[in-house]
Amino acid sequence: MEHPQTANPARTASGFKTDRAAASKATVLLLDDEERVVETLRMILRPFYNVLTATEGQAALQLLLAHKVQVIISDQRMPNMTGVEFLRKARQISPASVRILLTGFSDLKAIIDSVNEGEVFRFLNKPWGNAELLSVVTEAVEVARQIDTVAPDVKQSLAENAQVQIPEAASEAAHAEQPAATAAAAAARHHHLPPVTKGVVLVKTPNRTLYDQIILTLPQGVACLHAATLDEALAVLERHPVNVLVAHFDKVADAQNEALAFKLLKRDFPALISIALIRNTDANDLISMINQARVFRCATLPCKASLVSFFIVSALRQHQTHLAAPQLLQTQRAERFDVPAQATSDGRSDPATTGLLSRIGSICKRWLGAPAASN
Repeated sequence: MEHPQTANPARTASGFKTDRAAASKATVLLLDDEERVVETLRMILRPFYNVLTATEGQAALQLLLAHKVQVIISDQRMPNMTGVEFLRKARQISPASVRILLTGFSDLKAIIDSVNEGEVFRFLNKPWGNAELLSVVTEAVEVARQIDTVAPDVKQSLAENAQVQIPEAASEAAHAEQPAATAAAAAARHHHLPPVTKGVVLVKTPNRTLYDQIILTLPQGVACLHAATLDEALAVLERHPVNVLVAHFDKVADAQNEALAFKLLKRDFPALISIALIRNTDANDLISMINQARVFRCATLPCKASLVSFFIVSALRQHQTHLAAPQLLQTQRAERFDVPAQATSDGRSDPATTGLLSRIGSICKRWLGAPAASN
């Protein structure tokens, strides 16, 4: 019997259709230090899924070692082990599990770390809506099932990628760049990962010095293009399909068309892997960006070029994995969103938004030979 305030997970706003009987076999692990929260989540989810619960991170990790878990939902602010710490360890134990972070406060660093270290699929704010919760979990279960269908060698690649941590040499506290042997290459050698030898990257930043330094720290064979503005970036995309997009945002709220372009490009090209460089950004704006543009990695400006290079190489390796197993593109599905109906003071459509939609539609036709995806 459905919870009275929930939506049927077999057909949700996410667009996924999941068989009820199949969905009931999926296992969801819940972690929150508040027993009341865990019990509430369990009551909502148990009609549809097998539910495991824990109120402490170490106990949750033990459950993860003992059970095959499709979806993990963790709170962030907990004693002894934060949600980010737990999700990082959970990713290493079970890289095929899809991870969701519950957060009831605005901690920008925790949000960034959860993306970079835990590869969070979605953020859910406390208090959550039951229909939204079920929709997100349904989508996450479908993604987990797609991951489960990949070949053993691809699963091994996922497991190896999950073990790679941001090396100290690539951190923002690093004292010098490494143009001869990048931190990304060193990490790959340490973890026996295949080298990245090719790929096309577009870096949109007004900081030409940062771009020049990124070029020096990237492996040979990776083509790196530059754009100082959104208009220049779209012009590049009209000419060159790219694998990775690195975008500089001084403040998401003050760059609405840039944020919208980021989201639309991911919506229309799920294979495009995005990295955000942010400055003075509100936590809620960043969560929206992560959920709706599926940001792969995020760095706070100012940052070292070697850190960006490390993220780019990680993204290109992710792209190679997607080529080997196209069903993994399910993991790149962004949260659905409504394109803002902006208007001028006289009620006419905002020409900037209209022009942006038209240009991205044109790019979509060039890249795919098909109309852009609809919301």
